[in-house]
Amino acid sequence: MVLTGAKGGVVNQTQISALLGQQELEGRRVPKMQNGKTLPSFLAYDPNPRANGYVSDRFITGLRPQDFFFHCMAGREGLIDTAVKTSRSGYLQRCLIKQLESLVVKYDMTVRDSDNSIVSFMYGDDGVDVMHNRFLEKFKFMEANYRSLPNKAEELIKKGIVQEKPVRRAKEKFHKAEAKIAKKNPKLTGYEVANLTADPVLSMYDPKRHIGAISELMENKLNEYVAKELNQKHNVLDAISSSKKPKMKFASVDADDFKKMYYHKYLRSIIEPGENVGTIAAQSVGEPSTQMTLNTFHLAGHGGANMTLGIPRLKEILMTTPTNVKTPCMKIFFHKNNKLSQTYMKNLALSYERLSMADVVQQVHLAQEVGMGNDGKISRLYKITLEFEDPKMLKEKLGIKFESLA
Repeated sequence: MVLTGAKGGVVNQTQISALLGQQELEGRRVPKMQNGKTLPSFLAYDPNPRANGYVSDRFITGLRPQDFFFHCMAGREGLIDTAVKTSRSGYLQRCLIKQLESLVVKYDMTVRDSDNSIVSFMYGDDGVDVMHNRFLEKFKFMEANYRSLPNKAEELIKKGIVQEKPVRRAKEKFHKAEAKIAKKNPKLTGYEVANLTADPVLSMYDPKRHIGAISELMENKLNEYVAKELNQKHNVLDAISSSKKPKMKFASVDADDFKKMYYHKYLRSIIEPGENVGTIAAQSVGEPSTQMTLNTFHLAGHGGANMTLGIPRLKEILMTTPTNVKTPCMKIFFHKNNKLSQTYMKNLALSYERLSMADVVQQVHLAQEVGMGNDGKISRLYKITLEFEDPKMLKEKLGIKFESLA
């Protein structure tokens, strides 16, 4: 079942055949009662892992009563989560929709809210509707169906609905500047050369009114396909037609016609003004979150399950992030000109990470003694000895000195 993907996972298989592992409640080990016991059958403050919810048995051979009780506690939490999840995810979607319902695409292709403040200068940075971009990168499909795809680019240009000349001139100017910079500085990459040239065409011309105004990424992919695939096929066709063998009919596509057809397809894929993109975005997050099943239910208290997944994590990101972030994240980019070593960059990244005691302690030794206290009562004394990791390993793996732990 697990291997075919029908149902279950590796954790479920492990719980059946190996062991259940540490049971967790609300992200922690089984809590102790007022008397210091997890269950009446254990000693108070018993450091034994089994007394704190660690189940070393498996389903196939059966569980002991105490382990079964701990597992039932974790399973009950999963059932409660499943019952509460629906209302939580519904309220989350309602909050999202209420906050984003005013975001609309305007006629200048910007996304604005109710007081006309600009949220995005162009929807998705390229203006393409996600519902219509399915075949924009499938050039082979377009070539195979070239005759059946309507190409009305010339008709739109003649009627004056869209313009082509300004975009063509801008592209020629852009490519000339690109070639000039690349000739002067051959060491620069294509991305760096593009950054030093003029502004991209899409930032200067409205893609809804100017045919050929497409994103740089799609322009490069189109030119690459035309250069490699279409031109290569034309060369093969010319060789066949010039040979002594009888001529064969091949459905060839002209490169310029193919580009015009693609520009028309891109034009048809641009999002329409008035589209309520805020509500669509909220629904796109709300629908999968409603269908999402929390890991606590299926894994039933398994300690390896990350508690920051599912609805709680979404709620943290969207509703409570500014006040209390449980899993903070940061991205630091190094400049290419700075010739820094891998070790330095790794140590710098490690210096920003949250360091816990468990990361630096190799082993914890616990000694228990029963003796008579000053008040004449019998008491239990615990002696805890921490054995730290090797200082060399701490410096190499975590980027910290042993002295700094004091």
